[in-house]
Amino acid sequence: MNKKKKNRPIPPCPGNPEDYTWHNTREGGHWQKKRGTVTTATLNKSFKNNVKLTRIVSPIAVTLRKKLIPYLEYLDTGRFIANVSGRLKKEYNKSGKLDFVGLLDYEIQPYRILEKLLRCAYEVQLNKNEVIIEIPVMERAVAKGNNLMTGYFFEAILMYGDITKPNSLRTDSEISPVYEFRLKARTTCRLSLLLPSKKVSWMVLLKLSCVYGKEIATYDKYHGMRVVWAERA
Repeated sequence: MNKKKKNRPIPPCPGNPEDYTWHNTREGGHWQKKRGTVTTATLNKSFKNNVKLTRIVSPIAVTLRKKLIPYLEYLDTGRFIANVSGRLKKEYNKSGKLDFVGLLDYEIQPYRILEKLLRCAYEVQLNKNEVIIEIPVMERAVAKGNNLMTGYFFEAILMYGDITKPNSLRTDSEISPVYEFRLKARTTCRLSLLLPSKKVSWMVLLKLSCVYGKEIATYDKYHGMRVVWAERA
């Protein structure tokens, strides 16, 4: 014989009835706060804001990569769009600004960092309207890799403008002479770039590339590139 379940009375609402709903479950019924009255709604709002910000920074990252294309030959930039987007979002959440500052110290080749190739310390100086990079050049200053490599050279790259306005972005660069691995006498490589007269955000990258004879090495491990300075407008 089947027994009918008795309907138990619903207990009093623990708060404002407009903020709660009653839920029947297999374990019994309970009152639950409506969506929008607890932390979940805050998390959902944060998620939506993050999605919105991603839609803004992803195209910016794509544009930055396009502007850097002339300097990226033979480099493995990995997940450039995702990595740069993440850095831009992090800086925006920190400062409320979208500019180059969030990219300071970013390795263009995340798996081939510049320091693994360049074994000596370099200096970056800001002198009024000029950025100066000085690198000591001597024997074993750069990892040779194999006997086919005969030398190496440096390049300083300046990118400036409003990253939210693709048409405003400009680049400039300076390339050093080629230094031979067998170089005995110590010297200094000096690269300098003039900053734009207009006050805008900018970043400077240092690139190192190895050569064999008169040819540039075609394997990514013989290149390194890093953002060494960044400023906002």
